[in-house]
Amino acid sequence: MSGVSGAPDAPDARGVVAEFCGDLLGDPRHRDDPVLRDIAAQCRQPLRVLLVGDVSAGKSTLLNALLAGHHAQTAHRETTSAVTWFHGLGPDAVRLPDPTHRSVRVDFPLARRLMIADAPGLNTKSGNPRHTLRMLPGGDLAGAAAAYVFLLLRGRADGEVEALGNLTAMTAGPFDLVGNVVAAAGKADEVASDHAEIEDRIPREARAPIRAVAVHQKMAVAARVPEVSAPLLSALASIRTKPELLARPTLRWQHLTGHLPEAQLAGLVAALGSPAWLPELIRRTAESATAEDVLRVVEEMSRIPVLEAVLADMADDEDLFTATAAVLRLRHWAARAGSEDGGSVREGLRALQTTAAFDRLRARAAARLVRHGQVGAELAEEDRDAACELLRSGTCHDPPALAARWASYAAHPLRPTRSRAVAELITDLARWADTPPRQRGAAR
Repeated sequence: MSGVSGAPDAPDARGVVAEFCGDLLGDPRHRDDPVLRDIAAQCRQPLRVLLVGDVSAGKSTLLNALLAGHHAQTAHRETTSAVTWFHGLGPDAVRLPDPTHRSVRVDFPLARRLMIADAPGLNTKSGNPRHTLRMLPGGDLAGAAAAYVFLLLRGRADGEVEALGNLTAMTAGPFDLVGNVVAAAGKADEVASDHAEIEDRIPREARAPIRAVAVHQKMAVAARVPEVSAPLLSALASIRTKPELLARPTLRWQHLTGHLPEAQLAGLVAALGSPAWLPELIRRTAESATAEDVLRVVEEMSRIPVLEAVLADMADDEDLFTATAAVLRLRHWAARAGSEDGGSVREGLRALQTTAAFDRLRARAAARLVRHGQVGAELAEEDRDAACELLRSGTCHDPPALAARWASYAAHPLRPTRSRAVAELITDLARWADTPPRQRGAAR
């Protein structure tokens, strides 16, 4: 039964695409083609993630939080003039999409699992946004990133609906992909809404299958960068010795003037942005015994671990995301090539998509539609969890029962085509999992 196998021994799709690029590069006409060489390199690297956003949205501050250090310049103006990739690769593994890009090796929490690109803001009047636009779908380096963090200013997507919709639609690829775009609602210190409301609202505003995380970049940096955390810690320690401040239900910066040294007050402002966060921080760290305990609370309140968990989830599917991006890039390359070269590449891509490696990607993509999309939303959570496990590993606890429930779901006459296709795939896999091994060869 070919076409639905999720077997863990299926070949790596990135390796299949890299081998295909190698064959193309073996042709003397394409031997030095930089795009083909970069597609092959991308298939051998960790997941490439592009950080996208406007000037002053806080991209560099967010990046410093993810990198756990001052690696990107921050200012209320355009500070990024070219694309810079931050990664944990050795020198022999570094190949970048364009010779103008920069490479910085950093040992950050996800350094072994992904590469993060910091790019110029999209709303500057300088010529620098062209570096970013080249990386997005439709540019001449289209798909050079495989996943995207789209930074939204003050937790709203209404001004970026078209951009988010285009990004998700144009990077979906042959697998109807979801989950390769996450919206980071930055500058949470300037937003009255709580994080749950922001994260629920943004996908509705964007009208796109994205995930959203509300992030307080300044607090995240304060939790992870010693020169920022030190004045914060000393200020909190001073406040705890002043009952008149602790008794206030709310605190404004002017309430602290005269009670704290200027350096401590400046440290609080740098770490929190808004004094609205201070009472909760004081309350949640009341029983904290050490500086490490306090910083753990600061980090948790910043929600940077939540964003990192989303990025780690993306990295879990790096084969899916990277292979999808590589196929899209090859399609783009074929469209620009002559009729003979373009036709042969398109034919080769069609052949690739009949391989066991790409069968496995279809199952992984279907799992993401169940987990992060609306497929199976009416079913019980345990049925969705079992379907995801089946799609990822090829096994589940009760195949006949799972097949029956998803077959019933697929049979609904008003079910959208995408949902029906995923449900039928789950049903087929469950029936296959319930087939005795001796009968599988005959079934094939």
